[in-house]
Amino acid sequence: MTLAPAREEISQVAGAAAEGWKVQLLYDSDCPLCMREVNFLTKRDGGRGLVDFVDVSDLSYSPDEHQGISFEDAMGRIHAVLPDGKVITGIDVFVTVYEALGMGWVYAVTKIPGVGKIADSVYNMWADARLQLTGRKDLAELVREREEALAEVQDCETSCKIEW
Repeated sequence: MTLAPAREEISQVAGAAAEGWKVQLLYDSDCPLCMREVNFLTKRDGGRGLVDFVDVSDLSYSPDEHQGISFEDAMGRIHAVLPDGKVITGIDVFVTVYEALGMGWVYAVTKIPGVGKIADSVYNMWADARLQLTGRKDLAELVREREEALAEVQDCETSCKIEW
């Protein structure tokens, strides 16, 4: 029995209703803690398409389609894009996503002067340690591996031909 939706299921749900999204959330599907949050948010969205979930770990992720947010930047800090093209990061992403899903009360305390700055500082400490804490390679290594994988895909697109 699987309790969490697979990456493909999240992408299908997001893609099905992507037209009317209120926030486009960039996430790392290779991060177990991130996926817990994304799975929770996907359930809360309930197929309404209020949040467009975009997996930056997928090789098909293109910065050009997401306000120029590079893989490296997206992996370093959480990012989201609003329908008007505005990019937000850090705690503002969580506030915006939770508000879009009708759960703004969860992060309402961060709107109190000073509390938001403290929350951002705590989030930034988490973001700096996220890869290490989840047993992952460092960001530079992940970027290098991604570039190699993309080059391999590119090479195959030009040289991997199946003869019929």
